[in-house]
Amino acid sequence: MPPKPSHVFLGAGLSVASLGLMVLLVWALSTRIQGADHERYARATQRLEAIDARLNEEVAKCRLGIIAHYDGLVRVGDEIRIANAELDNIPAFINAEEQLLMTERIEAYRESLDDELASVEQFKSEYAVLRNSLRALPHNAERVLSRLTHVDDGPVRETIESVLRDTLLVVAGASSAERGEEVRCNLARLGLGVAQPSPCTTAPLNLEHLDSELVRDIGSVAGHVGIVLTRNDATTGLIDHIMLEPVSSRAQAVRDAYADIHEKAAERAQLRWLFILCA
Repeated sequence: MPPKPSHVFLGAGLSVASLGLMVLLVWALSTRIQGADHERYARATQRLEAIDARLNEEVAKCRLGIIAHYDGLVRVGDEIRIANAELDNIPAFINAEEQLLMTERIEAYRESLDDELASVEQFKSEYAVLRNSLRALPHNAERVLSRLTHVDDGPVRETIESVLRDTLLVVAGASSAERGEEVRCNLARLGLGVAQPSPCTTAPLNLEHLDSELVRDIGSVAGHVGIVLTRNDATTGLIDHIMLEPVSSRAQAVRDAYADIHEKAAERAQLRWLFILCA
């Protein structure tokens, strides 16, 4: 006996309902939050600020002479590369609109990070020259001062002593920019081709009575001082740029954006399962 029409419609309805429920289950499972993926990505976003703080710390330690190598900067650079690679693996539960937001935040972070890392590389180069010149300067200056004692030239000796003392104070950060100009004025007084800054009013010193080898050594000291002042200005400017680069704030924006996205995704997941249970 053929089935009654009501039975046919009931069976078809149950089939459609079962199919719909299966579709909902597949959809819910495909967009569910994978705990391991979330934890991995959350850790990556949370590490960004800490890594940037460590980078700034390593730069500061180099500049202060606390360490004489760049090993710490290399290690932090490796951590940055690892964290950057992890940022590319955005979890699957994030929808297209949220992925676009995360991509924008990450690109802004990387833009400032690339600028900061370029400044760090330039700092390493400038500071290496500054450090080498600082090592040579006291030795060369003391050798010249010793020879000047024997020729009894007080003004030249006093000028070089002042140049050495003030240069070291400028580099140590214990002096003002005006003292740096005073050093340049004293270099110009030695008459060794150093351009005299406009505020200088003292007359040049006479070196004609000194032998040519001593004058050459004085010129070497003046050259080292010029390099030290130039490189010190460069490294100071680079450090200011590194510290003021908005890497930390943009790293925080990446972290906060992901935390907000995860919270909303968790709410959506709860609603989906509730809908399935009700169905």
